[in-house]
Amino acid sequence: MDHLKGRVAVVTGASAGIGAATAIKLVKAGLTVVGIARRLQRLQDLKKMMEEKNFSGRFFTVACDLTNETDILNAFKWIDDNIGGIHFMINNAGIIRISKILDGLAEHWQELIDCNVMAPTICSREAYKLMKKHNVSHGHIIQINSITGHSYSINPGNKMYNASKQALRVLTEGLRHELAVAGDGHIKASVSLFTHVQWYTFIYYLDELVELTQAVIAIMEDMKTKLIRYSRYYSSISPGFVDTEIFDAAKMTHNKMKASDILSAEEMADMICFVMSTGPNILIAEMIVLSQGRCIQSYPRA
Repeated sequence: MDHLKGRVAVVTGASAGIGAATAIKLVKAGLTVVGIARRLQRLQDLKKMMEEKNFSGRFFTVACDLTNETDILNAFKWIDDNIGGIHFMINNAGIIRISKILDGLAEHWQELIDCNVMAPTICSREAYKLMKKHNVSHGHIIQINSITGHSYSINPGNKMYNASKQALRVLTEGLRHELAVAGDGHIKASVSLFTHVQWYTFIYYLDELVELTQAVIAIMEDMKTKLIRYSRYYSSISPGFVDTEIFDAAKMTHNKMKASDILSAEEMADMICFVMSTGPNILIAEMIVLSQGRCIQSYPRA
């Protein structure tokens, strides 16, 4: 992580769980982190702990209700005015609501959509705007999804939560598509559906073809330089069961599960740091993280 020192990361849901663990690791590694969450006191306590331990990075706190677009816009305006550009957007915040389709409350469904779908989408949009405005190279948006974004929940009350995470998976791929088509907003050769890694492979392959004229090679080299300079990445990390407060907030219990079935927030933070630390020509588009012995699709225990 040494090569990331001094870069700026925004982490939502930073007051607890995966978000707090990630913020700690990043500030300890020398990054500037903006922690966004509703519970300002929790964020301030986290900041105090980091200062007492003399971490080499910096931690800023922004109170924000991520289900309120105006709050989100104000948070990013604060970042723009006080920090400037950002290199990493880590959309971690999420909620669970147990609410059946047959007799559930529409307000609970709306909360799920607002927090799990709309919030990360709005944050991604605003982060991308700041990356463009400040000409940030190698910008990276990381989505913390869920294993239920790739499977179907066996719990009757989890269907809307399940749907919100499936929607997030589709939107993640959709944003990658838009980034490719738009050429990251800086690349003029915008009519391409290749991923960045495929572009590099394609360009290097063309460089080796002796039949190409020098003019064509020059054009492709110019495209390659712009791709490397203005890369924008979008990754999705989908964990299985993680020991965080999200279960308590939803009045769920996982104490019937074996300890080996549950990941820790620190283990997930390690995975996020791994994705962030990859080279500029590598994109981990999708990562599913499970504890040993778990399956992507849940099944009733025998």
